[in-house]
Amino acid sequence: MIPAIQRSTNGELVAVASRDTQRARDFAAKLAIPVSYGSYDALLSANDVNAIYIPLPNSLHREWGIKAAEAKKHVLCEKPLAMNSAECAEMDNAARHMGVKLMKAFMYRFHPQTQKVLELLRSGAIGDLRLILVSRGTLEFWPVILISTFAALLGSFIDYALGWKLHDSFCLHISRYRTC
Repeated sequence: MIPAIQRSTNGELVAVASRDTQRARDFAAKLAIPVSYGSYDALLSANDVNAIYIPLPNSLHREWGIKAAEAKKHVLCEKPLAMNSAECAEMDNAARHMGVKLMKAFMYRFHPQTQKVLELLRSGAIGDLRLILVSRGTLEFWPVILISTFAALLGSFIDYALGWKLHDSFCLHISRYRTC
C-alpha cells in the first residue's frame, strides 16, 4: 500500500506510526516517510494528517477506526472492515457523526477494469445488467472463493454502480442487506 500511495498523484504519505518509536523510525527511514510516531494516538493528533490507513490486526479495526473518526480523520481500513456487523455499524456511525469518510480497502472498486465496465453499463453499450459471474485466483479453495467473490464483487459493484453508500464487513457480505 505504501508504494502505491507514494506513487499516487492525489495523495501524500506524510507519517507512519507504530507502538514502538524505534520501529516507527526505522520503517519511516526505510521507505522515505517524512515523519514517524511512537504511538497511534500521536499520529491521530497530528494536524497535517487528514486520512488514516489502518492495516492493523482485524480485532483492532473498530477501535482505531472510531478513534480516527473522532480525531476527524478519514479512514481507509483493511479487510475486514470490522469483526461483525455491529462493529461495522459503530464505525459507520462514528464516521457519519464526525463528517469523515470510512472506506474498506477493496481495490476492485477503483480498478481500471471496473471503471470500464461501469462506463459500458452507463452508456448502454452492453445492455441491461442481468447477471455477473466472477472468478479470480487460486483453485485451492475454489468453493469459498467463488461464493465470497460473487457476494463481494456483485454486491460492491451494484452498490457502486447505483451510487449506494453502504458499508459492510468483508467477512459478512450479507450484512449489506441490513439497514445501518
